Amino acid sequence: MWLSSLVCGADGFNLASPSYGLPSSLFLFAEGLQWFAQGIRSGVWTYFEATPVPRQELMQALLRTNGPPGFSEHYAVGMGAWRSPEAMLVVDQWLEANDNANNAFLWSLAASSRALIDDLIG
Repeated sequence: MWLSSLVCGADGFNLASPSYGLPSSLFLFAEGLQWFAQGIRSGVWTYFEATPVPRQELMQALLRTNGPPGFSEHYAVGMGAWRSPEAMLVVDQWLEANDNANNAFLWSLAASSRALIDDLIG
């Protein structure tokens, strides 16, 4: 998504920070896109294998308070069982079935964060 490229290419973006140095809503946007895109493309275990635990913990906390129904629960399964092919199959299938819901969620985040995006890339 082109908007993710703008957000992740902004001056304040910091790959070493669990939040990338982004406000919560923009972190949730960028990481939500990454979670689904990598999960659908390569299998969700690859996302959890490569994502630092502090970033996963932040994502889980934000999904718990701000995510659509079912997102936090499935993310938690991935965090805890990414080495289990059976558990990851369930999460992979859930990702595929909820791709449209994730896209709607991400666009909603982007719309509600317009001022933050403008300030970040301004």
